[in-house]
Amino acid sequence: MMKRALLTLASLVCFGIGSSIFIAVGLPQRADYTAFELPGETRTVAPEIGRLAPPFEANTLTGERLSLWALRGQTVILNFWATWCTPCRVEMPDLQQIHGGDVRVIAVNLGESPAQIQPWVDDLNLTFDIVLDVDSQIATRYWFRAPPSTYVIDPQGVIRAIFYGPVTINQLQDAISY
Repeated sequence: MMKRALLTLASLVCFGIGSSIFIAVGLPQRADYTAFELPGETRTVAPEIGRLAPPFEANTLTGERLSLWALRGQTVILNFWATWCTPCRVEMPDLQQIHGGDVRVIAVNLGESPAQIQPWVDDLNLTFDIVLDVDSQIATRYWFRAPPSTYVIDPQGVIRAIFYGPVTINQLQDAISY
């Protein structure tokens, strides 16, 4: 009987010490699967409706530098595309149609060379900015899935709509009527 009492007491003491250490040290941090970090940058969460659009700065097809932050005050339609993407080609006339006035279309090309892009742009008579994402930094910031993908960003820089797959002029007009 005495042995059992000592064993129970020893177990309780060990449990108490272990619990104290556990509480003092704490639990390991839970992994945050909705965030990622690029080298030299602060952590960013996946873009979603109602959040600020991830900022970027990149070269355009014409050699100019374009910054998303510099476009504050305008509605921005940010479209990810590639020349080999048939649905991308189909939606380009609608993007061209909505571009202008207070709406700025920025088409982010996914890693192709200017020599591949320019004939395609000329053939479709596109006048909006074509951004070159040669190192996939922009696509990574936007957790890019597949082309085409389109983000509607309001003048304050907040994402108002996200479209995965081809988008139509009616969808775009509805999305910018916030």
